Parts: sequence; C-alpha cells; structure tokens
Amino acid sequence: GLYGFTKAEALGRVSHDLLKTKFPTSLEEHLEILLRDCHWSGELIHVTKEARTVIVESQQQLIQSNGQALVLETNRDITARRKAEEALTQQKELLHVTLSSIGDAVIATDVEGRITFLNSIAQSITGWDNEAVGRPVHEVFRIMNEQTHEVVENPALKAMSAGVIIGLAN
Repeated sequence: GLYGFTKAEALGRVSHDLLKTKFPTSLEEHLEILLRDCHWSGELIHVTKEARTVIVESQQQLIQSNGQALVLETNRDITARRKAEEALTQQKELLHVTLSSIGDAVIATDVEGRITFLNSIAQSITGWDNEAVGRPVHEVFRIMNEQTHEVVENPALKAMSAGVIIGLAN
C-alpha cells in the first residue's frame, strides 16, 4: 500500500497521528471545518512507515454510523505531480533568466503568435514593456523594408507556419 503499515499497525490508530499529517491549517481549524460543512477536500502531507513524505489530495466526509460520527477519508498520491510542477517552475525560471540575459532582442511567442516574453533589449527596441505579453507579435514587432519602408510579413509568424528558419532581409 501507499503508506506501508500493516493492518495490525494501523487498526485503532488515529490516522493523522499514524501518518504525522501536516494540515494546511491547524488540526483544530481542520476539524472545525469538517464538523461545520460535513466534508473537506484539499492537500495533506503524510509520512509513510519508511519515513517517506507523501503529498495527497484528500477528500473527507463526515458520516454517522450507529450513532457515532466517523470520517470517511480517501487520499490520492500526488507527490510525483507536485515534484513535476516544481521542476517545471524551476525550468521556467531558468529559461526566463537565460532569455533575459541575452544581449540581443528576444521576443518569445506561443504557437498562435501571442507574445509570452520580451527581454529588456526587445522592450527598448519596440517601446513596449510587459504590457505586450498576450498581444499578437505583429502588433508589437513591426518590421519595415529598409528601402520601401513598407511593413513586411513577420518572419517569426512565417517561420512558425512554414516550420523553417527564416532570416531577415533588408
């Protein structure tokens, strides 16, 4: 099982004592909510028999059985998901620092051509700050032909639609 305790080790024990539960609030506040609303859901941190920390998504329901108030609790292990989310956040932070430190103008977009990031060089060239995030790149980054002064098709959008690298011409 998830926690590693035998039936004999778990029977008769209070689950939050056995699993060293860390609640998002105090135990008293948690029980107050459960008694008031007759249900609770959220994330808890448990400790297994082998002292491994487990993050669970918990659903708790207060039920009456033979005149006794009982808590029916179901827990789903989300430890791997939380670790993946933390790793993704770290990767995003690293990418942000990397793109911010490039000495050339950098504008990043999503697949629809909406800006997701501009570094400080791109901000100074375009005159836009972070308000550009979410806007179509063609609104923020307009490229003009050096000789004709006509607006040309944005090479970033062209590259995304064609799936190839496209350079800037005069």
